[in-house]
Amino acid sequence: MNVSGIRDIYAYSDGDVITPNMGVSIDSGYGLFQFWDSQNNKIINTDFTKHNAKLFPQAYSSAAGKIIVPDKGTWHLGSPTATALAFDASGKCTTSGYQSIFKLTTIAMNGVTQPCLVIIGNLATATSLTDKHIYYVGEYDGRQFTCHQTVTVQVAMGDSYDVVISAADASGNSGDYVISNDTDVVKLSPYLYRGGVQVTSGVTYTWERLQNGVWTAVTNQPSFTVLGADGSVTIYRNAVDGIEYYRVTAVYQSVTVKKVQQVNDETDPYYIDDGCDHSAGVRAGETVTFTPKVYNRHTNKEDKDHTWSFAFTVSDGGTGDVLKTATGTLSMTYDQIKTWGGRVKVQVVASCVGL
Repeated sequence: MNVSGIRDIYAYSDGDVITPNMGVSIDSGYGLFQFWDSQNNKIINTDFTKHNAKLFPQAYSSAAGKIIVPDKGTWHLGSPTATALAFDASGKCTTSGYQSIFKLTTIAMNGVTQPCLVIIGNLATATSLTDKHIYYVGEYDGRQFTCHQTVTVQVAMGDSYDVVISAADASGNSGDYVISNDTDVVKLSPYLYRGGVQVTSGVTYTWERLQNGVWTAVTNQPSFTVLGADGSVTIYRNAVDGIEYYRVTAVYQSVTVKKVQQVNDETDPYYIDDGCDHSAGVRAGETVTFTPKVYNRHTNKEDKDHTWSFAFTVSDGGTGDVLKTATGTLSMTYDQIKTWGGRVKVQVVASCVGL
């Protein structure tokens, strides 16, 4: 039996005790990017006035063994220490300059209701063509965590490419990449964009799963993974051990673009506490170390009845290319992480023979 977990590690930002992640729900085929047409001074894609984007915390507690609902939290633009965005009782933003950009609501996802920031207006303007960073600073059981999401802003150019992966559950709910008691599958649909315009023909998509430090081709296997004619892949609970990575490669003419998507399964009987001695942020001069343990989800206690071995894969935070593998424990220095581009993903897989 295998059980896996995942953590993002940054060499440049403060972090948190609970593993943070930001959920995104938006119309299928659209993403958190804005391409700006500088000749006509307008948004090409994504126009948030037409395709509202919903952001919500998806923080995973290894102790609870699930994605938790924060006890409280605030939304920030630019920095997690910046003045929090303010909202009235109806959810309307009252912060000067952002009344028509954001609103506050809630979203039901995987059987729980999460706080939700809705982007209803465009962040890119002729005088503001830089990436926008949005943070949710939350608290759960007295522990603080920070979820981060970047809205990429680019000047539209014919040779700029990006892939958007839209995740949905069995009912078609956008933004759900978690297999839970509510859904048996996650469907991932890729969309290639060139210069802000979706490429609708001449593109081929292939999928891979990160296994034992190697990206392995995904094939049609009933009740595991099913490849769609539109380039999508439907992933069943049998194909996810805890938390895993899937990667799509889009090939168009002579261009190859890759994008990684995390998929969670909250129904496995065991889960990993990765034993990371840091939060997501690693400062200059520091070393981050992982000493994982496996817990029984039903008792919430460490599983000492079985012998588990641990294998780590460190991959590029963008392309998913494998940078390092290790067994037992894992240590990385700030300098290493910076050398690898400043952002990496760490997957730990626990294996137990005979279970």
